[in-house]
Amino acid sequence: MILKIYDETYQYNNEISVLEDVFKKINDMIEQSDEFFSHLEVDQAEVYENHDAYLVEHIASVKEITVVMRTKKEILIETIQTTEVYLTGALPEVEALSEAFYQNPTEQTWDTFGQLVEGMNWLIQLVQSIKQIDLEVPYMEQYVESLTTMESELPTLLEAVENKDAILIADIINYEVLPAWQQLKSTATKTIDEIGTRPEAN
Repeated sequence: MILKIYDETYQYNNEISVLEDVFKKINDMIEQSDEFFSHLEVDQAEVYENHDAYLVEHIASVKEITVVMRTKKEILIETIQTTEVYLTGALPEVEALSEAFYQNPTEQTWDTFGQLVEGMNWLIQLVQSIKQIDLEVPYMEQYVESLTTMESELPTLLEAVENKDAILIADIINYEVLPAWQQLKSTATKTIDEIGTRPEAN
């Protein structure tokens, strides 16, 4: 199998025993680069996490591993685009979830609520990563406002779950979480439009 990093290529046998050397080579190149590691492309499959487990599972058939690096601006753009895409699909579901808790929450309602909590944690991590990128980000104050709301309301939301207080859960979703997510989506959209990186605009 071939490992590609920038313009360099390295040949390895398809054996699990070589993976330590493969990852050492990757880490050495990352440390020397001004760019940031994004993901691996393994025979055109994009692998963003659990790289070692993926390669172990597919070691016999792997032909080519490409290390994908990104600039700070590229990482910023990808993160904001990911945020916008997620929220576009999630917002209608959050609105429906709030209404369901005002009514008589079912098992499906609670399952969807679990997805909401996972989404909040994920969005918190995304916005924190935007803050940590050493670049001037448009509308950063609005990102921070949305982040602060989510971070402050998540414990209250979980406490309401422990108390099985469906009305309080609905209120928090409706009056705190939903506006924060709406603002975050609006901010992401404005940022993408201002930076000029929306694919259809090219």
